[in-house]
Amino acid sequence: IARQEVELAQMKVREARRAYYPAATRKASWTEGTASEVAFTEYSAGLQMEHPLYYSGRLSEAYRQSQVNLQVSEKRQHKVKADYALELAQEYYQLIGARASLSTQEGLIAEAEKYLADSRKRFEKVLLTRLELLNVEAQVNQAKFQRSNAENDVALARFKFLQKLSLGPEAMVEAPGEFPAPAMKEIDLEEALQLAARYRPDIQVNALMVKFQEYEERIAKAKGKWKVDLS
Repeated sequence: IARQEVELAQMKVREARRAYYPAATRKASWTEGTASEVAFTEYSAGLQMEHPLYYSGRLSEAYRQSQVNLQVSEKRQHKVKADYALELAQEYYQLIGARASLSTQEGLIAEAEKYLADSRKRFEKVLLTRLELLNVEAQVNQAKFQRSNAENDVALARFKFLQKLSLGPEAMVEAPGEFPAPAMKEIDLEEALQLAARYRPDIQVNALMVKFQEYEERIAKAKGKWKVDLS
């Protein structure tokens, strides 16, 4: 849809540019017949051209407005792409975050099972009570339950990631399993505002819409002024 809006805006630019050129109309007629027992053939052709001499700046303002409208459509298309890239990045981080959590749970279970095996040996040697052994087993089962939840989180995150890519659950897509190294940099508010004004499509669209409205007001004022047509 955003791409088609850009195409429509390009057509409006061409239409506004065409208004600068004269409009030509070609007319032709052919007549055959008999009058007073005399056969005759009549043929006429002509070219009519119309060109506005002065429209109080309406043509130039309309053309500039169409160019601004094209820029707005292009920025909106860029915004669609940027929003999609952000959503895809969010699903990606959810996936590798779920994988990291699962890896942590698996490491915890490995340590807990070692501790459980040691506790059973100590119980056999009557160094632990049954209550203490059952407490250790309950903690291991709790860790396994948490691992099951982590596995479900990974499956759900993978499904959402593939869905964002418009792929089915059976698609074979491997995402990097580690978080990229963060680029640590001191944030400067003024620099952040300048970068946002330069690269964020939504901010650029708002600025262009203000300019578009200015041309709209100029065109409305120009319609009330006089015009001369040469035919």
